[in-house]
Amino acid sequence: MVYSIRRHPDRWRAGGVWAGLAVMAAVLFAAGLYLDAPADREAVVVQTVCRKILDNTTEGRQALVSSVWWPPLPVLLRLPLTGVLGADGTCLASRIVSAWFGAAVLVLLAGILQAWGLGRERFLMVFAVAAYPPFLSGCLNGSSAALTVFLALLTLYGLVQWLAGQTLRHLIYFGLGSAGLLLADFGGALWLLPVFLALALERLVRRTGRQEKEAVLILALLPPFYAAGLWFLMNWLVMGDALYFLQSLRGVAAGDDGGVCWSGPAGWCGGGAALPAAALALSAWKRDRAGLTLCVLTGGFVGVALALAFYGMIWDAAPVLLLCLFPAGILCIGYVAGKLFAFSRSGRVALSVIPLLVVLCAGVEAHFAGPRAGPEDGRDRDIWLPRIERHVLSRSEYPKVFVCGYDSFLLLGPDPGPIFAHALDFNFHQAKEDYYGHDLYVLVHAPEGRSAMDSVHWKYPNMYRLGHRSTLYDRTFGNWRLFEIIQAPRGQAGRGIPGNVLGEP
Repeated sequence: MVYSIRRHPDRWRAGGVWAGLAVMAAVLFAAGLYLDAPADREAVVVQTVCRKILDNTTEGRQALVSSVWWPPLPVLLRLPLTGVLGADGTCLASRIVSAWFGAAVLVLLAGILQAWGLGRERFLMVFAVAAYPPFLSGCLNGSSAALTVFLALLTLYGLVQWLAGQTLRHLIYFGLGSAGLLLADFGGALWLLPVFLALALERLVRRTGRQEKEAVLILALLPPFYAAGLWFLMNWLVMGDALYFLQSLRGVAAGDDGGVCWSGPAGWCGGGAALPAAALALSAWKRDRAGLTLCVLTGGFVGVALALAFYGMIWDAAPVLLLCLFPAGILCIGYVAGKLFAFSRSGRVALSVIPLLVVLCAGVEAHFAGPRAGPEDGRDRDIWLPRIERHVLSRSEYPKVFVCGYDSFLLLGPDPGPIFAHALDFNFHQAKEDYYGHDLYVLVHAPEGRSAMDSVHWKYPNMYRLGHRSTLYDRTFGNWRLFEIIQAPRGQAGRGIPGNVLGEP
């Protein structure tokens, strides 16, 4: 055994890393179940979409690709687990994925800091990220926050190492991370714009041949462009329009309120931004191109988050881009301390304590600030769905209710029953043709937050407030508004109207 370990140290080291990753993921998953952490709204919706895809339904395929606000990668990662575990209220598949990528973030961060020259003191920085309340919550509630953080760190690490050492392996890391981020989070996709710009500028100023510059750009940009091309192709095949998923960007103008501006504690943003700001000054003093790029792009998380907040497209009190800011800021400090200046052990330990102090101060601030109003807790299914069902059954013997948007998956679950139907790309004419003889209704969620991006709001502007020319307002149930679809009678099939009155035989 000793001989094998000495002969293959890299293999055993890799096995230890994977074992540690599995143990940490299991601990996070068990903690989420033991603490009974409420499942994130996104987790419930995504797992319901997975169930609809496995059932080979049109709604599932449409939900996979039809909106930039609900990207396909989180669905695809949960799809195999949902097929094995099923989709229920506990969201086990989503919790497993979030716990796994939460552990992967910690392992990746520790590995990067070790590669940059930090010793055991790096575990203090890793512990600070693990104790960061928004990140920990994202690891326990089944959301895709940890996935986005992992892909952002992988992209940053690949770019910085490529700038510093011109190693093809790190260019591959950059390509894979950017491709995954493009399919995982819209804010992360916007952040990739300055990242690609930084890579292009680096190629322009570096004194290399033209063919080498072209080869590097092709290798780096091919994965994200390929991922984007697949998304366009799937929209063309499923929705009949290659640009359909981009239409959801029009929802901001169509809604009454595009979203909720970020209102989390200032410590989360201020403390996280202070880390790359200090590292930026030290990198500028050393004139290190890789360090400068790392710090500037880390600050880019704040810029993109503020731009989204300005347009009302921040849905949570702690947006995912600001979750990326804190671990990326730790990368900046680790790069300066370990690789740029090669601090002594005592200096590295002192720097490692700074992230812990930031977490402590921000946590104290959040405690004294008191609880903040959060998004809906997803009780619509228990409160309003039975009332809506009783109401339409009292109005008609054969009703059909089309529930529009991704909120329909939260309201109805994977099995809507005979009365209700999911409607991701609702069309009045098609509904009348397919369900002739039924009394038809359409149920629309208020255009608030992410719900304002659903297709019903940009296809039929002011649908929630004024209805459509072929609808009649019926009743409001919480944030849902019910409209009856008016249908012209067809001869004997009309409601007691003889055929000759309409001039039909």
